[in-house]
Amino acid sequence: MKTKIFLWAVLLFSGLISKLSAQDFYPTNLTAIIYTDDKNVIKINDNYINHKGFLWQNDSTYAKKDLSGVIQVTSINNNKSLEVQVNYYLTNNNLDRFVKRAANSGLDKTGVDKFEKTYKGIYYKIEIKRAVSFENKTYNLISFIQRNELDPAKLDKNQEPRKRFEYVEGYPFQNTVWYLDTKKTEVKNKNEDISKYVISLTENKTTDVKLEFLDDFNMKLTYGPPQKRQYLLGTYHFYRNSIGHGLYENKVQFEMAPAVQKTTKPGYKVPELVGMVESAPKNTTNYFRYWLSSFDYEVKWGKGSSFNLTREVDNNTPVYAVPTPKN
Repeated sequence: MKTKIFLWAVLLFSGLISKLSAQDFYPTNLTAIIYTDDKNVIKINDNYINHKGFLWQNDSTYAKKDLSGVIQVTSINNNKSLEVQVNYYLTNNNLDRFVKRAANSGLDKTGVDKFEKTYKGIYYKIEIKRAVSFENKTYNLISFIQRNELDPAKLDKNQEPRKRFEYVEGYPFQNTVWYLDTKKTEVKNKNEDISKYVISLTENKTTDVKLEFLDDFNMKLTYGPPQKRQYLLGTYHFYRNSIGHGLYENKVQFEMAPAVQKTTKPGYKVPELVGMVESAPKNTTNYFRYWLSSFDYEVKWGKGSSFNLTREVDNNTPVYAVPTPKN
């Protein structure tokens, strides 16, 4: 009995440490940590990082309660350039996924765990340092630098200097787990014939379908009965879409990995390649391939810790005016 209690304690403690040490930000998330205000002063996007458990220490430093993660921001703003440096200290020792994402971010590898590039007058640099001492504690350090050139002489022809960092209103979905459900409704009347598709995401386990945002780009969908769990891999991309008059909507696009042809023994019928079919039975492979393939969904807050991803399809065939031929 004591052995069982000890094992449970170890498992619970290991799970707690794993959660506390989980990585919260990846290459494309780093610019979302900061923004410039109306006076072009660099600020930390506290709304964005609060969702990851980072709390205010001072105007340039945010940290988790257990100090498993610290964010520190410095900036240089003058007539020649606007430079910001984000130092992300974390106790997580497994940075393999971050290194892989940095290598695929479009930057050039210029050293061991060092990536940088200048593109359209903007200099980017990501560098990873291990076993760094900070505030009497040992961390791994992810350092990100972005420098925007403001001197017209150093910019390409017809290129305007970029003086601002945009404020990101979105939720930091990277490294989070959600339970997923889907619903389709039809709206038909004299004026419209619309199909509404809604993907509901909640942190509470309300279904057996689990969606994991593994980093800032990759995702994994797990579904099926407990004795025969299946999974699909894919990618996701959150972005802001302008709807005019200075208004925006938050959207996400999914892309599933290509279907794989299953091999069979000689003499057996080769199964059809898995595709995406709207009419497929709910929560099957074909069903999810349809719902999560190349469609753009609007991201809306739901009740509590939940989100609704919605899209609408107008089923009315457009009618175009045809000019009357002249006699």
